[in-house]
Amino acid sequence: MSQSRHLHIAVSGHGFGHAAQLSPIVTALRDAVPGLRTSLAGALPPAAALEFFGPLETHDDPPLDVGMVMAGPMRVLAEESLRAYLAFHENWETKVVAEAARLVALAPDLVLADVPYLPLAGAAQAGIPAVALSSLNWAEIFAHYCGTDTHAMAITNTIRDAYNSAHAFLQVSPTMAMPGLGNLQTLGPVARIGQDRKAAILEQAGHPSTTRLALCSLGGIKTGAPDISLPVIENLAWIAGTGGGDPTRPDVLDQHKLAMPFIDQLASADLVITKPGYGTFTEAACNGTRVLYASRGDWPEEAALGAWLHEVGCACEIPAEVLANGNFGDAIADILSRPCPAPVSPSGIKQATDLLKTLIGEPSTPAPDG
Repeated sequence: MSQSRHLHIAVSGHGFGHAAQLSPIVTALRDAVPGLRTSLAGALPPAAALEFFGPLETHDDPPLDVGMVMAGPMRVLAEESLRAYLAFHENWETKVVAEAARLVALAPDLVLADVPYLPLAGAAQAGIPAVALSSLNWAEIFAHYCGTDTHAMAITNTIRDAYNSAHAFLQVSPTMAMPGLGNLQTLGPVARIGQDRKAAILEQAGHPSTTRLALCSLGGIKTGAPDISLPVIENLAWIAGTGGGDPTRPDVLDQHKLAMPFIDQLASADLVITKPGYGTFTEAACNGTRVLYASRGDWPEEAALGAWLHEVGCACEIPAEVLANGNFGDAIADILSRPCPAPVSPSGIKQATDLLKTLIGEPSTPAPDG
């Protein structure tokens, strides 16, 4: 009887983007490694964990990292974030020992982190193979916002050491710069591919088949979202995602009542209104959906994401205050008039899967008796 392999997934709880990055890779790895068992550590609601990763053997929510403390999905609170990092890094070595013991008890064949660093440090101490994968890392994000503090360099170096302890840091495109990491391997884009179900959405909502669809989604940041006024536009209906409008309006469809995965909603939309984020940007480009976005201003990953999206997709940036007051009808009309380039291939999925399959190994088959 063959022995199945065990992949342990560790996900930062800073929104849903980290889970979205790993989701298609885990799906492909399950296809490549028959009988693969999966466990998850991360602050994901059970429904979101099921949507991103399917059935899991276990799902725990231990403290794995800090991310950044946010005031809604657009603004980082630097002082609050610094305090959170100082607290998290107290008794760091004790936390690494505890994480190593937790991983030993789980006994995975491979740890895959996007991109909390405590599981990587714990895996290194426990002698368990580990890989980091992301378009960002918390060392650079932390240093950007909190680097002037006297304790910042020590914290940054601790995080970098944890990332460097992994077999590899798979840097999925588009990506921010990651100085200080010596184990980087650059991959192509990673994105889920959805099913275009626009006709079914419009029929369910009672809208004509010629109606355009716009999805408003600002991500899965738990602290809430700003009030956004969605403009009333002839022959356009909204899907209200996180932070989106008034679902009592007849032209606003409640995202949660559509009974379909988010990625299908995005693939069905003519346009998504969002903030800069890896998941939404790459999923839009790989599903042929236009993007209207409001700048976050000082998010260090934003420049690389925006440059890539404008090169390969159809995108337009508007000021954050324009997004908030709903005065972006002209921008919608303009971007909907533009042709959308052919969808981008999410080539990073196969690249990551091939490497991870090698690291996790093939299930072993015991020799027959006699």
